[in-house]
Amino acid sequence: MRQSFTDWMIKEGERIGLDADTVKVYELANPPGMSADGLLRYWKKVKNPN
Repeated sequence: MRQSFTDWMIKEGERIGLDADTVKVYELANPPGMSADGLLRYWKKVKNPN
């Protein structure tokens, strides 16, 4: 899942015209793998609040 999310993030960055340096800054500030983990954790909690 992390790799799919990372690939999607890179493609989205390319689609909106981010240059390689900007993409690197985003990756360093908030690694996509951590974002994927956080999103997964959030949605699991939403579906099963207890």
